[in-house]
Amino acid sequence: MAKYQKDTDELRNNIIAARELLKKVTISDLLVHDVVMVSIHFGMEGHRADITMMKAAKANAAFEGRTEVTKEDIRKVGSLVLSHRLKKRAFEEVTFDEKELDVCLGF
Repeated sequence: MAKYQKDTDELRNNIIAARELLKKVTISDLLVHDVVMVSIHFGMEGHRADITMMKAAKANAAFEGRTEVTKEDIRKVGSLVLSHRLKKRAFEEVTFDEKELDVCLGF
């Protein structure tokens, strides 16, 4: 435990700072549109994926010390949010294509 105490303390402090900063993080209408288009592209039903992706992108921005969400934030959280929501048929393996997400976001 002692070996990782410094790293653990640093991570704890970053999380505490991010929680405070999260209240100030905003996402532009243009990026909200991008999130919706990504959800449509990957065949998501309803708005749960959109909302979760925006919240996760805001959390990522706060963790990185910023008050504005960027496309990179959406890129970082996209696979985490969408991968388990992909529709699949019985006995079918479905994997999330991050390159497809990049194309969708214009990277």
